[in-house]
Amino acid sequence: MPFERLLWVERERSQLPPAICRNRGKQHEAPDATDRRIDCILKSMNVKPLTIKRLGKPMLVSVFMCIVSSCIHGTVVDVVPGSEDCNTGCLAAAAGWPVAYIVDGHGLSPHGSADFIGVLLGLDRLDGLRAAWNWLWWLSAVAAISAAFAFWRNRIKRRLASSLNER
Repeated sequence: MPFERLLWVERERSQLPPAICRNRGKQHEAPDATDRRIDCILKSMNVKPLTIKRLGKPMLVSVFMCIVSSCIHGTVVDVVPGSEDCNTGCLAAAAGWPVAYIVDGHGLSPHGSADFIGVLLGLDRLDGLRAAWNWLWWLSAVAAISAAFAFWRNRIKRRLASSLNER
């Protein structure tokens, strides 16, 4: 649906008047000629631009969820470069969900565990690629949940507005 809207914006961009456009019965002007058409189309479609404020909260929540997910323990096949024992891969304790991104550093933990505190103390290793995949998974989950709530909230608003208009 958003991709179709963008195609519509590109198609309709050349068909708007050069100076003034209509937005739900109101006329307004954009600062310059290039932005005028895009501004009119986006205002008529009620599209909000991506800002740090809109993106910051999901990013912070996803980072928090990554840290919280490090409480879930598991195992991974880990390759330790420079080690004669694990140069092809060994089973190591790890933490994180859905992708285990904290790995027990060279088996230093006494009972084979890995956690975020161990990373801060230097006992465990933070695998950067796995951590990035874990963060992207949590970011997509937070974005999907927030989009579902926004859809639900807008649906309730539309139903309430239509019921009030009928009276």
